[in-house]
Amino acid sequence: MKTVRVTAQAFLTLIPLCIAAAAPVETTMPSLGGTFTLHCGELTHMSSSGDIRASGEVRVRSEEFDLDCDNLAVDGADQVMTATGSHVQLQAGDITAITTSLRLNIETGDITLTRFAPGDTQPRLLQRQEGGVFDALADRIHVERTDSGESVASFDGNVTILNSGSSGPGGATAAASSPGSGVQLTIPGLGDQAELTCDALEHSTAIGIMTAEGSVAVLTPDLRLECDDLEYREDTSRLLATGDEVFLVREGIEALCNRMTYHTDIGRILLERRSSYDPQPELWQEREEDIFHAIADVITVQELEGGGSRVLWEGHYMLESVPREPTAPEPSGSAAERTARRYEGLDDLLNPQIDPAL
Repeated sequence: MKTVRVTAQAFLTLIPLCIAAAAPVETTMPSLGGTFTLHCGELTHMSSSGDIRASGEVRVRSEEFDLDCDNLAVDGADQVMTATGSHVQLQAGDITAITTSLRLNIETGDITLTRFAPGDTQPRLLQRQEGGVFDALADRIHVERTDSGESVASFDGNVTILNSGSSGPGGATAAASSPGSGVQLTIPGLGDQAELTCDALEHSTAIGIMTAEGSVAVLTPDLRLECDDLEYREDTSRLLATGDEVFLVREGIEALCNRMTYHTDIGRILLERRSSYDPQPELWQEREEDIFHAIADVITVQELEGGGSRVLWEGHYMLESVPREPTAPEPSGSAAERTARRYEGLDDLLNPQIDPAL
């Protein structure tokens, strides 16, 4: 079967209204928003509006992305491309999307993946990262491009995170994550450049709730958090971390508890225990000449506008000041202080003394 190549100028000159072709057609059109090549079995192009309808093994190739589908519709005015079919696959930068219904905004690069029919398989998103591939399934997946060109993905419905590995769509299918395997994902709302590692993740943009389970760790430029379970609510800007041991490191503070509530909008951290049978929260705070250590029923850490934090305590408490351990003088003769270490309990403290200033 002969392949016909038609330019946009030929469309406008020869057939000003539309074109319909039963044979495979390969064409380049400005209405697609740039230099694109479209190959299909049947094509209709409305020159007045720039709308395009294509069907039959549709393939779109460009510098920005590659798209394969059964049916394609392009709205020339809104610059929105809708692709459907039994297997719709988009390759754009570090992202591979597989679904049965895809919507792409050509101008912004935003991508939305859904099922075309209720019985279709879930949309799947693979994102290449350093050291592996992030692989996830969800009822709805939305990908936005930031001003810096990075991709931010949000997941709705039943979310399944697959193992991070080197396999992609053309390789072996990644297996479902097992306890301890962990996955990594950058999620907005937990702070700038926050990275979440966990065994299982559910994130719904519709209701603004994200939950993570199993070996959860959150890492940002100024915070590290480890716990068993984590929940974040966008409407209240509240992060709740629970577990047998919740460990927090933030701006000279180390804290240990089994229930932590972090109000990210006002910079307040509440350290508690889940029941009266659980151990009391503990906190270590680096100061200029010593390390402040507190054990209490409830400990509150409030961020200060000028930097640093204010620590408050409630209930039964014990407060101690721990001198730093000096190190041997440096070759230049100047004294250096040893960085505070994490203390596992009171037996680890160095010459504990009650701080009379507290």
